[in-house]
Amino acid sequence: MSTLTVEHVPTEQREAAILFLSRGHDGTTAHADWVWARKGTQILAVAGLSPPAGRVVDLVLPEADESLLTETRNQLVQLLIDRLESIDDLYFAQALIASEDHAWAQAVLTQQFRLIANIDLLAALPQVVKEEASAEPTVELIFAKDDRLLQSTVVATMVDAVDCLLLEDPRSSADLFEEYSVRCEGNRNHWYLVEHEGELIGCVILNFCIAAGLPVEIVYLGVLPEFRGRQLGKRILQRIRELASLHARLVTAWVDQINQPALQIYTDSGFQSVTSSKLFVRHCE
Repeated sequence: MSTLTVEHVPTEQREAAILFLSRGHDGTTAHADWVWARKGTQILAVAGLSPPAGRVVDLVLPEADESLLTETRNQLVQLLIDRLESIDDLYFAQALIASEDHAWAQAVLTQQFRLIANIDLLAALPQVVKEEASAEPTVELIFAKDDRLLQSTVVATMVDAVDCLLLEDPRSSADLFEEYSVRCEGNRNHWYLVEHEGELIGCVILNFCIAAGLPVEIVYLGVLPEFRGRQLGKRILQRIRELASLHARLVTAWVDQINQPALQIYTDSGFQSVTSSKLFVRHCE
């Protein structure tokens, strides 16, 4: 009878780990290392360790495997947690699983992870939208040369956001920036400050993985509280779609289901829900 093992993925088998990772979420594979749990040749879970030193971990579980016994599930999650905690400087682990057909995965995660959000993956075609100059406000995306200004703007836009992880998450803004950098594979060429009529109104962080054929991902979009309710969010999304029209076939964004104002802006801007997922988190310090 095969035993359950958790080990680093051998270099020659990383392709299998990447394929497994892509089943679980939006296809991010920007990890320096991988750990997987296997029973014989069957892959049960993969943890993608993000640089530096594995401070952020994406844990991906299979779509549906009700054949696993409760004891095996419990052993699986405990072995994974033990392995994660053995990594020097590990800070934060997150797991993203589909809302449907994942009863066993949810049962495993709720033992030691905390459900923090139900989120929708939204997508839109990156087409140039016709402007209505007389009615629509204008916004400009300006390349963010000053990390400190961008970082302070991110924090300011999160202050009263209904879906802000900082409300329950002790990560510092520097740690969030590190996570954003990982998600963008270190490419900050599409990190922007947003201006309207010469005033700073918010910020946008985009992940362009054109070479990999992936969609343009809106990693973060925030509008300062005093500028909300003016249709500026809709105009920012229009500018993003215009920018992406030269490079990609799709624009995507994850949005928390409790953030109805944001969901409304996205749907009004031509985005449609593709799938729903649950986000679990665990602090490892």
